[in-house]
Amino acid sequence: MEQTTPVIRLVKHKQWYIPADAQDYQILVNLGIPSTRIHEDQREIVKHVAERKGYTLRGKHFETVLEEFTEDLYKRWMRFPHRNVKFKKSSMIFSTTDAAAFKRARDKSVPLLTTKLQEFFQRWGFVGDFKYSENHDKVRLVVDYNFSSFRKPVITLKENPKEVTKSVINLGGNRLIFWREDKHLHWEIETKAANEWRPRVKGSCLHSEMSDPTDSIILLMRSLDETDLSPDKSFDKQIAAAFAERDAAVAEKLRLQEDLAKAKERIERLRKPNETTNHPGTDV
Repeated sequence: MEQTTPVIRLVKHKQWYIPADAQDYQILVNLGIPSTRIHEDQREIVKHVAERKGYTLRGKHFETVLEEFTEDLYKRWMRFPHRNVKFKKSSMIFSTTDAAAFKRARDKSVPLLTTKLQEFFQRWGFVGDFKYSENHDKVRLVVDYNFSSFRKPVITLKENPKEVTKSVINLGGNRLIFWREDKHLHWEIETKAANEWRPRVKGSCLHSEMSDPTDSIILLMRSLDETDLSPDKSFDKQIAAAFAERDAAVAEKLRLQEDLAKAKERIERLRKPNETTNHPGTDV
């Protein structure tokens, strides 16, 4: 079976190579190359480092990425009637052609479009200038953009999700789920419907905002113990034994305190000088 070599994909724009996505960038970071933009003069060094770790470089031109992006923008903008769009070398023009398209374009489409363009420019290291205008119930958005020699592309790496241990207490057709995360305790109540558990309500609080759960835990443990078919109430016996040990320890402490007090009293009497008794008619 033919074994494939893992690939690092790079997108070339002018004299720069940019990781194709976050996964490719993560590989470069793991190789000790935490750069979102690599100059063509450094390509051979990167290639050498990658090949030593078993990777090969593969690239495509930025024009392909831009073409795919503008095609998606065109489909999004032209989904609704009475609209027009023009793509030029370093600008884009989005507009409406009738008052019937004014409100939706102004309130929904233009804000979404602006956000999407800003994210794209930031991702690939571009600078964009947005000019929005309204005239006779028509909108027009002109976007001029240029590749920036000083603004590096921004690639966000996905953080590995933390393993969260959840505790579940089944209460008939309901269940209580709770888990800890940082300084908070999160909880959720679910109800069983057929073979599925459906959430009803959830919330969270600081650990410092919790009440003492000891009594509730004891009650739950006693309830579980009483479901045992055996007549031996083991949990109740354990609680009784613990209380008995506590009472015995308290009694022993009191006895020791009394003995200590008596010993102190004897020592104090021994330290006092003997009292001299004066008899009548006797000179001292």
